[in-house]
Amino acid sequence: MYKLLLLDIDGTLRPHNMSEIPSCNVDAVRAVQAEGIRVAVATGRSMAGVPHRILNGLAPDYWICASGGQIFTGAGELLYERRMRPEQVNALIGYMNSIDRPFGFSFSDGVYIYRHYDLMHERERTLGAGSADFINGEDQSRHAGGLPVAGFCRCYREDTKGFTEKYPDLGLRFLFYGLRDHLGMFGCDILQPGQDKEHALRSLAVILDISLSECAAAGDGENDVGMLKAAGAGFAMEDGAKVAIDAADYIIPSVDKACEWILMTNRLEKQI
Repeated sequence: MYKLLLLDIDGTLRPHNMSEIPSCNVDAVRAVQAEGIRVAVATGRSMAGVPHRILNGLAPDYWICASGGQIFTGAGELLYERRMRPEQVNALIGYMNSIDRPFGFSFSDGVYIYRHYDLMHERERTLGAGSADFINGEDQSRHAGGLPVAGFCRCYREDTKGFTEKYPDLGLRFLFYGLRDHLGMFGCDILQPGQDKEHALRSLAVILDISLSECAAAGDGENDVGMLKAAGAGFAMEDGAKVAIDAADYIIPSVDKACEWILMTNRLEKQI
């Protein structure tokens, strides 16, 4: 019997071709909650980087944000937060500037674009993914007032090899997501060691005093792989990344189908 369901936002709850979470997915999540199953949104976005308008009324019980860098209650109470170290931030700024890639950081008060703000803003606007909430941080000074919880960029996969070869002791991890853009670059989350959705799932399970076998998770990207493997049942979107599909127990066309399966399973177990 499942007691916790983790759901990614972009590409899972919100299809990439839609500007908000469709009502069918919101209704499916509410049905799960009505059965007593708690729902956590697990996203690579920071809490400040989740535009209210894309939620379409969705009200999760918990938030796992910045790919595990933040955990909040549904009411916004901070349960856990891990910030990047100054040397990690400074190394990323120097490297990304040197190779001229769009990049930025997720802070507690918002998402700041440090380089190529206009390019990032326009790309997200065309995807309907909340670009208006991006903050122009091209003066590259925001981190002087407090460190970020994660970094992100658009780059080529070989770019990250150059960084890790230059800064092997910083331990930063680069998790790619989405499809190549018109320049052939991918989106990429930049995370600290141990910062991922799997670690956050394990932490939240301890907080709730439940086992991983009592958890289910759904996602579509490389940054969802850990939680899909760790959860008692992992659901991958059929148009998701191959690594997510390979990690999942079930392949689904839409989140509401995963919710239907979970509800059906729980009802059957209650009858036994």
